[in-house]
Amino acid sequence: MDRRDSTSTASTGAPSVFSPTSPTNKRRHISSGETDPSSTASDVADRSTPKQTQPPPPPPRPRKMANMDQGEPEDERYGNAWRTPISSHPDPWEPMRTFAIEPDHPLVQSWATLRNDIQAVLEQQSLSYPWRAIEVFRRRRTLRPSPEGIDDTTVLVTIEKGADDDHQAILASSIKAICGTHGQPTLQVEVLEGLITRLASPMHPHTKSATPGSSIGVAGLDWSSGTLGGYVTLRSSSTEERVLCALTCHHVLRPTRMIKPAASSPPPSPPYDSKLDVVGCYHPAIESPDPSLKVQQPSTADHHTACEALTSRLAETDAKIARHEKNLEMGMESAAGRRGLEVARERRETYQRQQAEIDSFDRNLGHVWATSGYRTAAAGCAIDWGLVRVDKRREGYNEVKSTPHIVPSFTEKLKKTDMLGCFQLPTFQSSRIALDVVGKIVNTTAKMSPGDTVILFGKVSGMTLGTFSAIKSSVSWSEHKGLTTECVVAGVDGHAFADFGDSGGFVVDKSGALVGLLIAGSEGKGTGYVTPIQAVWDDIRTQTGCELELD
Repeated sequence: MDRRDSTSTASTGAPSVFSPTSPTNKRRHISSGETDPSSTASDVADRSTPKQTQPPPPPPRPRKMANMDQGEPEDERYGNAWRTPISSHPDPWEPMRTFAIEPDHPLVQSWATLRNDIQAVLEQQSLSYPWRAIEVFRRRRTLRPSPEGIDDTTVLVTIEKGADDDHQAILASSIKAICGTHGQPTLQVEVLEGLITRLASPMHPHTKSATPGSSIGVAGLDWSSGTLGGYVTLRSSSTEERVLCALTCHHVLRPTRMIKPAASSPPPSPPYDSKLDVVGCYHPAIESPDPSLKVQQPSTADHHTACEALTSRLAETDAKIARHEKNLEMGMESAAGRRGLEVARERRETYQRQQAEIDSFDRNLGHVWATSGYRTAAAGCAIDWGLVRVDKRREGYNEVKSTPHIVPSFTEKLKKTDMLGCFQLPTFQSSRIALDVVGKIVNTTAKMSPGDTVILFGKVSGMTLGTFSAIKSSVSWSEHKGLTTECVVAGVDGHAFADFGDSGGFVVDKSGALVGLLIAGSEGKGTGYVTPIQAVWDDIRTQTGCELELD
């Protein structure tokens, strides 16, 4: 995904790494008066008699805040985050996990008023670093719910990088005080330092008919790429002409360069629009087809990644063959070694054949048909879509494949996934939901409701599951010059839902119906912003004058 909230974190109100009561205890919390079923009678007796042992020294304490002399909880820093201490926590060294807010959460009804007051305080602070998002999630370090009496509901405020620790901690305390005035004193607060950006990440595949979740990018552009969501047919209401297009995001087809290229960078090949290399330039909508704006699948960045990985594998195999041949020449090779030599030679032939296929692969997918630019829909969400007119020879279908990769073993990303190649599913139930969708044709749309389980097809993440949070996120985009309200999805079991490069990916429900388009995400929280598909459809109809059908 591309536009990302690359967050390092600051906060108040959640578990503290520096809590002296919870160093590395990974067993479940035993409340006062409760007996651990795994304990023996002697263990219970031992606990009743305090042992005269010297406790281990606590970790270094963070510096105190200004309000400590008034008896308020001390904000504590874990990593790059400020949080107020929670009474206990199973393991303070585990990473924080993000969970969606359930539809029946009591904060759902009162959040709008609280959010407005938080926004007012942020604007009154005269911050030299603008805020980018106000959100609510459950945040904890375990898959199990927090112990009774501990509220892990957390207000997250994202600000741009550059604020010092004092400013972040004071801001977190101010927001905590606002929560108290609204009758929500148990709410935790985090102030996250980062940006919500439209960036992409290079990775993988070469397939003649690209499937949902495949790599896509501007021809010749090697610093950005995104995800091909799927295929739609545009039908002109006046001429009945039908055009097959691939749907992705505007910022995938007209990306903004955030970092100045090095002076030694080679010129693009083939040349692309030089405006794309202007650092910090946000590009307007493309309202009519432009055959000069070529699009490739996979993107140039992903093509180079696959070629480099294959070249590396070939070099390793050649070195292994050379060792076996040397041993064979010296008469030191065993029968197993001779078999290993045969296997290595067969593997080299396979790699060479695949390399030849990749070198001769025609990556041209088509040209830009239309894009939205950066706008806000009537419903208040961000609009960010792009259409690619697909060449006849590259036309594909919205069939959900188990993996979109032609050379899956050549990417480090896939080495971290399970045996299915592209799935990153933490539980059996999640795996069952995903496998039920594999093989289906995405040809219908549906409305996404709070609490729904949804599935993303991203070029980097592969297939991931998430839960639609009941509380939407308020996001301040630098491109939109205003505030939008976004549907936000948190990964199942606290796992990341989206990653850099997934922008443009289709989001479907458990039946395989299309419910939204992924337009952004947050690395720090692993969440994704999803525009409801009906808002995307309405905007495309308005701009192009065409009716749409899923193909």
